[in-house]
Amino acid sequence: MNNHNKPLTRRQGEALQFIKSFVSNNGYPPTVREIADHMHYQSASTAFQLLEQLVKKGYVNKGDRPRMIQLTQQAEALTRKIYLASSWKNADKVKYIKGLLVSSGFEVDAFCDPDDGRFVFSFDLLPDVENKDARTVLKEPVVQRAFIEDKKWLDWADTVLLILPAGKSAHLEAGYAAGTGKRLVIYQEEFPAGEFDVMYGFADLVSSDLQEIICFMRGDIIAGQGA
Repeated sequence: MNNHNKPLTRRQGEALQFIKSFVSNNGYPPTVREIADHMHYQSASTAFQLLEQLVKKGYVNKGDRPRMIQLTQQAEALTRKIYLASSWKNADKVKYIKGLLVSSGFEVDAFCDPDDGRFVFSFDLLPDVENKDARTVLKEPVVQRAFIEDKKWLDWADTVLLILPAGKSAHLEAGYAAGTGKRLVIYQEEFPAGEFDVMYGFADLVSSDLQEIICFMRGDIIAGQGA
């Protein structure tokens, strides 16, 4: 029986994400022993069995030498951690989309949802906001904390989903995602005629269909093709 495209278990997903991060940071794959250490396995054989499952499901190939693990296109296309960038005006929509993505097996950060322990910033927290400008506001401790928090989650994610309409901050986050090699997806319920930006060409997918986005982030389809 062909196991390709079968969903990953939580432990398989953790192992695959570690392999992807290790390759990205070091330029070469981890050993089985390094995978075992990361997964807190006492025996390398347990990590080897986990690796065998990733091979059967089509996410990695491996040779008979210590650093011969290779990620497949299926693994490269897989998205696990998603950062939602949008406007506070869309807070309810953002929370809905987060719930949809989490139920589909993704890990998701939403700037307006403190449930996962993240610091949630709004301008209501900023004293004397009407007298601040783009320079002076950066000196405020609460703004500095908000920047550090948002950047932490941006760096954590492998994909940024820009939910339109959105303002300057969300678009800067989208640009940061594209510039640092993360996947960028742009979503709006409807794209009005005459409203567009040529720099949306940085995006890997622009769509008004959440199911298409989920399939794309799972690696079931590629941009511009149907499921």
